[in-house]
Amino acid sequence: MDAQWIPSSWKSRPVAQDVAYPDQQHLERVLSKIATLPPMVTPSEIERLRHQLAQVQRNEAFLLHAGDCAESFDACTHENITHKIGLILSFSLILIWGARLPVVRIGRIAGQYAKPRSSNYEKIGDKEVLSFRGDNVNGLDHNDRTPDPDRLLRAYFYSTTTLNYLRGLLTSGFASLHHPRDWSLAHVRSPSLRHELESIVEGLSDALDFSRTIGVESGSAPYEKGGGRGTLGEVDFYTRRFTTNVHSSPSLRMHMHMPNPMLCTPRVHSYSPSWDCLPCHIHHLNRILQIPPNDATALAFRAITDASLPAEALTREFAVPSSTSSEKPTARKAYYNTAAHFLWIGDRTRSLTGAHVEYFRGIRNPIGIKVGPSMENEELVRLLDIVNPDKEFGRVSLITRYGAGKIDNHLAGHIGAVKASGHPVAWVCDPMHGKGNSTSGVNVYVSPSEDTSLVPWPYRRILPASASIFWIPSRFVWFWTSGPSSPWLAPFISITFTFFTLLFSPSPTLTSSTGLKTRHFGTIIDELTACLRIHAACDSRLGGVSLEFTGELNDEGFSVTECLGGSMELSEEQLGLRYQSFCDPRLNFEQSLDVAFLISNYFKKERRGKDTENDVLYTELGGRTPRS
Repeated sequence: MDAQWIPSSWKSRPVAQDVAYPDQQHLERVLSKIATLPPMVTPSEIERLRHQLAQVQRNEAFLLHAGDCAESFDACTHENITHKIGLILSFSLILIWGARLPVVRIGRIAGQYAKPRSSNYEKIGDKEVLSFRGDNVNGLDHNDRTPDPDRLLRAYFYSTTTLNYLRGLLTSGFASLHHPRDWSLAHVRSPSLRHELESIVEGLSDALDFSRTIGVESGSAPYEKGGGRGTLGEVDFYTRRFTTNVHSSPSLRMHMHMPNPMLCTPRVHSYSPSWDCLPCHIHHLNRILQIPPNDATALAFRAITDASLPAEALTREFAVPSSTSSEKPTARKAYYNTAAHFLWIGDRTRSLTGAHVEYFRGIRNPIGIKVGPSMENEELVRLLDIVNPDKEFGRVSLITRYGAGKIDNHLAGHIGAVKASGHPVAWVCDPMHGKGNSTSGVNVYVSPSEDTSLVPWPYRRILPASASIFWIPSRFVWFWTSGPSSPWLAPFISITFTFFTLLFSPSPTLTSSTGLKTRHFGTIIDELTACLRIHAACDSRLGGVSLEFTGELNDEGFSVTECLGGSMELSEEQLGLRYQSFCDPRLNFEQSLDVAFLISNYFKKERRGKDTENDVLYTELGGRTPRS
């Protein structure tokens, strides 16, 4: 590592997605307070995750990275946390059955309170206000958009509350409560698909019954009666964070002795989210602490969270431990971000000369890097050289997000470049952020009360203030004004607006005719199955999946309705029934298990040497015919 790196060296670099706090003295007081608070995760847990991610890189484990796009303070309830963890456990159990590999679980939970935005401002009615950046920055109400440093402190306590409840759940037998035969498949419309899923569930249930019969769980009293948790009741769970605010990261960053992996007993772990608001989170948690020894018999299910807490404020220095119990501790120290186990760099913040990359290269946490169509092969290798110059295993996961229509043009090249560089990475597919299509013709509606950022810049200046625009992807635009304008202006803008939009505008998020942001299940599994296919063709292997999903239920006990399709064949008209996300749309419980069954079935066929291309699950769930 470059000797010039220090916890605050990011401050000399340009900061993407920065937050402008009007009262800097207030911000410093809050960060100073956070710097005195205990770390949220320990180096022992972080080192254990690095070890498990190294197993993923060697194809000895599979990574499940899942949860909400962004958490809210109001959603910190025992019902929401329980449903989310229950879904992650159920999903991973299905994966284990098909892949015959342990699953490393990283949850987007316990700190994912920040949200990167493409614009600093948005229009609500006739009023221009600061964009909502997540509960740890400002409020969703348009009258509460001034960045408030006290929200960082609230985020710390909401995160620790969530982690505390997670640890209680996962150490008290909760993981053993989710028996496959309890899963209802009544929502599955297709008879052939229901038959396939029932066969998988029955096989999984029989395997668990067999394990109990031969004594895997015998001879032990229930946990509540003093017994152990048992093999089937223990899991590792880590937390992750997306780094948006760098200022706050250093407050929970510590320089510590690395723990001895043979002696420490970690429990629930958190992995930090993508730090996009870097400057506010990094500076104040630099501490020198002694790490306890690590226990190899630790909890088998780790919780990893996304960190939207101050990055620098949560960064601390610990002494690096020996790698075996027989070795003496070394004097070497390392910096850890103690807000979460795992942090990732977003597509907006991965500049080679930016503050985020500078901060990430100096911490010991395992990190993720979002890789999209704009990433050049050479740029990707240079980025890996910066954040992992010694090519250490367990350090970097590449989270690819191209879109179903672009993955064939980019993934193989990225795989080849990384292979040639010799960098060990875990390849993870994020199929949730690709290009969408309109559900009923209209992709974007822009009016005086909406954000006009999608209007190509040459026309923002000439559009009348009263203009309203529909962008219709079938190659034309309707344009009208309620005020005076030249009669030739409308058709001129209609034609040229479409031309420039198709050339230069970013891919719009899928929007329903009712204005709800959504995703289509068929597009999600298209990218996922294409990713599996391309890795196989390149003599590589997909090591994990990154999903935005929720097990959240409404008061009547029904799943959310935010994404179209899946085995329940959710229609556009049904989106409004239980649409609850304030950020991006999430797969519900049923749709999430659809994905789990699809991946599990693929790996089962692969293990048995069967054809993985012709999959009835893929076809019945709305995927396109696989390309040969």
